[in-house]
Amino acid sequence: MNYQQLKPFDPAKAGTVPGRCLGNTTRGFSIPSKYTTARKAWDHTVQHPDTNFPEGRDVPLFWDFEYQGEPDGHVAVQMPDGRVWTDGRYYTSVDDLNTHYLYGKGKYLGWGETLNDVRVIGVNMSADALTREEVQSNWLLAYFRDAPKESLDFYQGKPLSQLQADMHSSKLRGDVVRQYQAGGAVQDFVPVAEVNSVPTLFVKKGQ
Repeated sequence: MNYQQLKPFDPAKAGTVPGRCLGNTTRGFSIPSKYTTARKAWDHTVQHPDTNFPEGRDVPLFWDFEYQGEPDGHVAVQMPDGRVWTDGRYYTSVDDLNTHYLYGKGKYLGWGETLNDVRVIGVNMSADALTREEVQSNWLLAYFRDAPKESLDFYQGKPLSQLQADMHSSKLRGDVVRQYQAGGAVQDFVPVAEVNSVPTLFVKKGQ
């Protein structure tokens, strides 16, 4: 997905006090205080339990970690240049931070789209970008058939104009024909009816 930065992180504004990772990080994002620990902030974010960070964005990262015997967790920031910032220090990766700052005792949980319930990154959806449901409804209108998963994945977030242009193209018409043939419903067929110049009904040649 294409994520946009909604709240940038400024290291110059961030805190550097050890043991205050959540407060240090929220300062950098200019976000007010809310949760008392990084683990609680993780529990309330839009969670992505992986390392597939949006490229070129400031992204909150979370760990399961005990600080002075308390399961407070830890939060850091994946920077646009690939480094990981935490409490005023920089590390080369998630593993590097865990080894040299968390003493190898942290368990990486994942990254989040929000921090203290404030969204810092979000999917870049332009005003005319299609939702998955809109792709499906346009596909049904044009072809009277559910859109294949690959098409739903591809056109989600794309402008309606692109879907319409592709529907008018010979390439997409060919893809739909092959989809029908693969399903065994129709073989060797041609379009005989259209809606807005998009084929909507197919019959076998010669009929």
